[in-house]
Amino acid sequence: MQADTERPAVMVYVNGDALGDSLLKLPALMALRSAFPGHHITWFSGRGKSIFAGKFAPLVAGAIDSVQDQISLGVSWRELLVSPPGNHCFYDTIIDTQSFIRTTLILKKVPHNLFISPTVAFFFSDRKPARPGKQTGPVYERILQLVQLACGRRIEPDFSIHLPEHYHAIAMTLLPDGHQYIGFAPGAGQRIKCWPLDRFIEIGRRQSRHGRQPVFFLGPQEKDWVSTIRAALPDALFPEQTEIAQATGGPLLTIALAGRVLAGVANDSGTGHIMAIAGRPLISLFGPSNVEKFAGDYPNKKIISAGRYGGTGMHLIPVDDVSNELDLLLNKAMT
Repeated sequence: MQADTERPAVMVYVNGDALGDSLLKLPALMALRSAFPGHHITWFSGRGKSIFAGKFAPLVAGAIDSVQDQISLGVSWRELLVSPPGNHCFYDTIIDTQSFIRTTLILKKVPHNLFISPTVAFFFSDRKPARPGKQTGPVYERILQLVQLACGRRIEPDFSIHLPEHYHAIAMTLLPDGHQYIGFAPGAGQRIKCWPLDRFIEIGRRQSRHGRQPVFFLGPQEKDWVSTIRAALPDALFPEQTEIAQATGGPLLTIALAGRVLAGVANDSGTGHIMAIAGRPLISLFGPSNVEKFAGDYPNKKIISAGRYGGTGMHLIPVDDVSNELDLLLNKAMT
């Protein structure tokens, strides 16, 4: 049985869809429809939940037809004893985006015509790039390489974002016209990935002197920072901490809010990735993370890595360098 009775089916398999990594895949996901315009496209998260089946579903509407998650596939050697594993339907094309041999072998048992996989330098793949090897570069470029092999032509990443209009309306209420806003995302899932908070505050102070208003995007782990930031920057705004945001917000509102700022500074974090996909000029600060893999070559994005200063500690990144790069982005944005 085919996954869709009228159209050939495509499965794009990912290991998991946690917030940060999934947003890095978004430009590739959004390009899937142009690669397979007449196909039924299933985005399959083999391990756990997918953000694209929940709050981020409106972002990918039209680019894919369905999301399957919380259905374990490719996680146990025992699946090789089942034919086909998981009673899966027939797929015209399976694109395996991960590189664990066990998972690849299991996926290859799902009925299909064409199988694309980067595992073991494309050893199991029906089609291979001119120079097979370990994939490098940003996450979305790796997926696009696989998509291009499958469809047989070049596919450009799609950075466009289409939010439900009411999120833009709320964002305009919280950050109204008539001001120049500078966004800051000083948090991260791990403290080791955080640039010192006092340096974010210093950048905000410098921007305030130019008549621009600092806007801080804080996650649940950083809510205690509000009083510290407010004491140092009385004009700072915290739109996500407002009653209206608490009642109707979430990550899609954060994208809309980030789209209201003139430019931003963020750590390598989920919030930082959200600010990047909003499309505004952004300085992204990296310490121990893999810059090549997780930076993402978004338009108007500038990477400053601790590696430039001889290490991985975020404290190595000088405040003056970030401030100067931000001024350059702002000058470019306002010309």
